[in-house]
Amino acid sequence: IVDVSLNRCTFTGNYLDSKEGDDTNNAGRAVGGGCIFLHQPDANTATKLLVNECTFNGNYPEMIAGGVIYANSGTLEITNSDFTDNSNAIAAGTTNEGKTNVDEVSRIAGSVLYIKDAAVTISDSDFVENRTSGGGTVFLSGNNCSFTISGGNFTDNKSYGAGAAALRVSSNFNSPTDTTRVVSVNGVTFTGNHS
Repeated sequence: IVDVSLNRCTFTGNYLDSKEGDDTNNAGRAVGGGCIFLHQPDANTATKLLVNECTFNGNYPEMIAGGVIYANSGTLEITNSDFTDNSNAIAAGTTNEGKTNVDEVSRIAGSVLYIKDAAVTISDSDFVENRTSGGGTVFLSGNNCSFTISGGNFTDNKSYGAGAAALRVSSNFNSPTDTTRVVSVNGVTFTGNHS
């Protein structure tokens, strides 16, 4: 069992270059997570992360999914935390040989949180003025993930590309056997989010 707790921590102005890092996708770039990458290596190793009363402000990974946290697998619990002015957005006008690179835009969803095959619970946390190019302050992409959020606020978050500014749930499953995706939203206030 890997059980990690972050209590009353502050993450400010952290930067992750998309061309660096040990965990890479097929393109040889960092998978994601400007501050935290959560991964459960196999079914026999339970990986849990608690984020309690933490502040994440002004973190800016370069063109990477999950501006603050990339939950690839495992269990993530976030309580009473604030996420403000985090961004993984491509600057306006970014092009590839004169054309907008749609694949890059969609790949970098989730200005704060990118959920792949993880179980995530968030309570009484605020998401304010975060920005993304691929949609979603919180983006659910995995084939077998669960997401529960209660209380808290999504305020003035922006998406400059595909998808909603606050929550985006991908409808693309990778194979016919992928069947489980659970989403529960209770008592959350959404104000002034723009896509």
